[in-house]
Amino acid sequence: MFVPVTEHGFVPVDSTGKPILLDAPSGQMTVRVSKSPELWACAISEDHAQSLGTLVSARAFFGDRLMTRAIGMMKYRYLHRFDAATGQRLEFPDTGVVGHPEQRPGMLFPRVDPAVITRVHHPEKDAILMGRDKKRPQNFSIIAGYVDIGESLEEAAAREVKEETGFDVRDVRYVGSQPWVLSGSLMVGFSAVATEESLENPGPRDGELVEVRWVGKTEIDKLNLPGPGSIAHRLLEEWYSQ
Repeated sequence: MFVPVTEHGFVPVDSTGKPILLDAPSGQMTVRVSKSPELWACAISEDHAQSLGTLVSARAFFGDRLMTRAIGMMKYRYLHRFDAATGQRLEFPDTGVVGHPEQRPGMLFPRVDPAVITRVHHPEKDAILMGRDKKRPQNFSIIAGYVDIGESLEEAAAREVKEETGFDVRDVRYVGSQPWVLSGSLMVGFSAVATEESLENPGPRDGELVEVRWVGKTEIDKLNLPGPGSIAHRLLEEWYSQ
């Protein structure tokens, strides 16, 4: 069976939200998602996909690893059709996402952008740091950002918190990770504790967040939060259940 994926990462679903699978590929570009169970993904035009059902993004499939993998693999194939060094078309002879340049030796492996997301605890009370960003100002989430060149994951977590909220953190601890196919990232989750010194004298913020606040367990149910299946939701749920 084939999962049809549009160039922008949308998949048609039926009225129950179930993905519509095809018996044969709708185009020449295909990729094997899984050997057992046997599942492939294929390219499809947006018009054709809309004729099959309602189009949804990977957000609709958080928790379904095969579907998110299918969307992520096809988005990679859409974006990497040519060799950046020579401009020649890439070949994918092994039904996967490892590209082979036409006119030079070697293989091009998929690029995954590491990102960090950090649940910051208040050092004196049972509360965590949350913010609203400019792109989705109606929603609250925990602090996230991309890893910089030459930076460890822990350093990136501390830097992003400092830049976006003005607080320094200590006790940065790994919690878990999640592939984030919406942006081709690997999200790495951490917990940390704000330092007492920065609570008294926080630094400047970079302006990415329109609001930053400490949220307790009695308040968090009143906020618009990340949905189930996301690592942000997992980090929040882990804290809330303690």
